[in-house]
Parts: sequence; structure tokens; C-alpha cells
Amino acid sequence: MRGSGLEPREIVAITGVIARLDTGRPGPHIAIMGELDSLIVPEHRAADPQTGAAHVCGHNIQLGNMLAAAVGLSRSEVLETLNGSISFMAVPAEEYIEIEYREGLRDSGEIEFLAGKQEFIRLGELDDVDIALDEVLPVPVWRMLNTNYIISYIIIPPHPELNVVVPMAMTRNRKKPSELINDWTDPSDKLRYLKSFVPVEVYEISNNMPRAWFVSEIQEVSEQDIWRKIFEPDFDPRQKAYVNVPLDITIGTQATIDNFEQS
Repeated sequence: MRGSGLEPREIVAITGVIARLDTGRPGPHIAIMGELDSLIVPEHRAADPQTGAAHVCGHNIQLGNMLAAAVGLSRSEVLETLNGSISFMAVPAEEYIEIEYREGLRDSGEIEFLAGKQEFIRLGELDDVDIALDEVLPVPVWRMLNTNYIISYIIIPPHPELNVVVPMAMTRNRKKPSELINDWTDPSDKLRYLKSFVPVEVYEISNNMPRAWFVSEIQEVSEQDIWRKIFEPDFDPRQKAYVNVPLDITIGTQATIDNFEQS
């Protein structure tokens, strides 16, 4: 971000980073978020050999998208067409892992909440944010995950197989989020407040996929291209599957099951 002329603030909620881009013109304050975290999956091929941590939940893609937005929107020819301001936020502690370590940070007074977004609210980093953007999976992926409903604090772009069943509504209050959350002394009350404050929208996915299905086409592409292709509007997971390694199988051939064990 410094290479794009931004001046990031570091050590926000321990490991968070925030850089703000101001156009100098009135308008909304938009936060573009990327999550700093991993999962502990020591058997993963890209896992850290010492900690077992691996980027298997898309956080690395989120940060890449956030940094790409920072680079692109910071260009003078783009910035002069914008209004308001944009904050690029690398938010820590998205996954609930290493709980003992985080509880130690809380016991020492370095944090109050075990998750980064709640800490950002407590610290006032979201007080003047009008719109927050985070990574959203494309609808075909939700369909492939056999998902019926999505509860999201981000408005998902319209899709023919996505229906809004509960429109977004937010608790109205004159105080800032950080002021409200710090009015309570009981941590359980603060958690209840956080859940009630964050605006959410409930979506129902129609035509979602079963837990297993057959496709009529398999296409081998690079690992990087898979994510791009499933975002394409004409991608139909019922008809096509993308793989990044060759499969020893031919569409249209017959196969038999030699052994089946149910556990």
C-alpha cells in the first residue's frame, strides 16, 4: 500500500492494518476489507511446517483483492473521478482458532473480543464507515455447497437464483457503534449488542445442488483460473466441472462399484 502512496496504520487490534484514501470531496466512507487469518490444516500441501496453518478458506484471495483495489483506486486518473473516502482494512482474527492464545491476550488487556471485526467496532474503526465491502462467494459456489439460506451483512448483487426473504434493516441509534458497545460492562451484553447492531439480509437460494451429482463436461484449467471461471455468469455447475489436475476418466464411459462401505 505504501508503494501506491498510501500511509497505512499498523498494529490495529494487534495485527490489523488500515490505510485511508481521501478524495477531498464529500461523499460516503467505504471500507474494503480483507481478512488476516488461516486454518490449522497441517496435512495441506501449503501448510506452514511449524504451525500447520494454511490459507484454505480464501483469506489470501480476499487480501489480494483488497490490495488490488487499493492499487487501482489510488491511481490519479481513477481518484479524480471519485467522491468521499475509502479505507482498505486488513482485519485480523477472522477464524476461531488458537483460542487459548487469544484468551491470553484478552486476560492481559490487549484485546477484549476474540475476533477482529468486533475489536474494530470496539476501537471505533467502523464508526464513520457508511458501507463495508467484503468477499462474497458467487452464487454457483453456494449452490454447490448445498446451501439453502445465506445470512449476510453485505448486500449480494442480484442473481436469478437468489431471493431476498428478509431485507436488510439496521438498529437506529444516535450514538456511534464504539460508544454503544462501551456503555456495557457485561461482555455477554456486548456480544448481544454486536449481533443486533450489524445489519443483515437473508437470502434464499433456489435450485441448489444435491450433495452429489454428475456433470456432462470436465475442463482442466489452472488453479488460478478456476476461481475466475466460476464467477462467469454463464457457469452452470450442473453441467460443467473445473479441475486443475488431469483425471483418468472419460465422460460417457460406464463404471461399476466394486466395494462400498457405509460408516
